[in-house]
Amino acid sequence: MQRLTSVNPLRIAFNEWGNLIHDVRNAKTWKERFRAAFGYPGDKKAVIEAQARILAEREKAKVSGADKRRVAQSHAAAE
Repeated sequence: MQRLTSVNPLRIAFNEWGNLIHDVRNAKTWKERFRAAFGYPGDKKAVIEAQARILAEREKAKVSGADKRRVAQSHAAAE
């Protein structure tokens, strides 16, 4: 991957297509070609770790939201 230095709008628009074609052509097996075309962008391990972190944060937010509701219900029941 290299930095895009052009100001040409067509080059900017189609830059990633060129990178994709380059990756597919340089793959050694059909399996690698398929992954280059349809697989994860970039480092698969980093993508999976980021997805796991996002899911953990969502679960934590759900739990903290449920705790807040439980506390509010207990206060309402006490009154």
